[in-house]
Amino acid sequence: GTEVSQHLVLINESMSYISAVGFLAHPEHAKKSRKDQYLFVNDRPIKSPSLNHAIRSAYDTLLPEGRHPAYVLFLNLSPKHVDVNVHPAKTEVRFDDDRGVYNFVQSISRRALGIADLIPQYPSGASSLSFQRGANESSTSWKPPPRVDELPPVQGEQSTIVYDIDRSRTPSGATLDVEGFLWQLQDHYILTQLHNGILVVDQQAAHQRILFERALADIQAGIGLSQQLLFPQLICLNQGDCELLRELSPLAMALGFDYSISENRTVTVRGVPSDLQAGAEKRILQSVLDEYKANSELKHLSIQENMARSIAVRGAIYPGVKLNEEEMRTMIDRLFQCEDPYRTPSGNPTLIRLTYDELKQRFNRRAVDHEEPD
Repeated sequence: GTEVSQHLVLINESMSYISAVGFLAHPEHAKKSRKDQYLFVNDRPIKSPSLNHAIRSAYDTLLPEGRHPAYVLFLNLSPKHVDVNVHPAKTEVRFDDDRGVYNFVQSISRRALGIADLIPQYPSGASSLSFQRGANESSTSWKPPPRVDELPPVQGEQSTIVYDIDRSRTPSGATLDVEGFLWQLQDHYILTQLHNGILVVDQQAAHQRILFERALADIQAGIGLSQQLLFPQLICLNQGDCELLRELSPLAMALGFDYSISENRTVTVRGVPSDLQAGAEKRILQSVLDEYKANSELKHLSIQENMARSIAVRGAIYPGVKLNEEEMRTMIDRLFQCEDPYRTPSGNPTLIRLTYDELKQRFNRRAVDHEEPD
């Protein structure tokens, strides 16, 4: 109807061999049935449980249980990449890259939802920044740092992360709303207003997701940035950890670690990933190894995922770190640039969304309650 048409999210994306145009309904307009779900491939109506799942998963926890998104999506791709003769009625198709098409549809759906409503929008004056928590700074203050090449050697065992935002990666078509606001609750949660509700982000969980995906990308590319130490640090490990570190050396080097291991189990650290601040090499290296060993019991994790998860969990900021408004915006911007912004590497939620309807129900409010008395 007219109300729903005013709350549709536009999709208009393309890549090398496939393009997509269509609309998704906002989560508050989800249906009890799947009847308002339409898929087309090269202008032919099709049925595809796989693509239906790709779109549904893009909404993730934004839909209440038992509700289904409404959408219409037109996919166009070269005939050589799709087989329409799978079913006599030609309502089913087979792609030569089923997984690639699934990922494409999921990614563009997630990005469209984020741009339209679910990602908070901020003033256009916000600039790119890097920020980190210094090793000797108070836990209640987190200051933007100087450039990496200007950092002096830092003493101490407090961890930290250098966190950069590259706004050139912001999805195209995003708009900025000057009315956006941010508020930090108990130095743990970031709250902001959405189009139809409130978004609550767990800053530690969000940072874990950001670091996890960045670490995976570095491992896959094999060219993680390294920050060279002014003075190499010597770290003594036990025999088991020393053997584990040797085994993980290719992954560690890909992440940006630069070290050598002597026969007496002394590790000489010459560089650390650019995400980690110099000055906490022993603590962060030991804690990453501890996390890796704990995760090894999870059989579904690959070695690469385990290493990335270990860096993310041990490197993320902790509750109690105060962020200023610009830092909170940066955190949320980078979270929604992730492939899966809704969960930590271990599957815990990074955010929750409360709609105005849910708030009204909690206060037992009805539409008539908003009317002014005569």
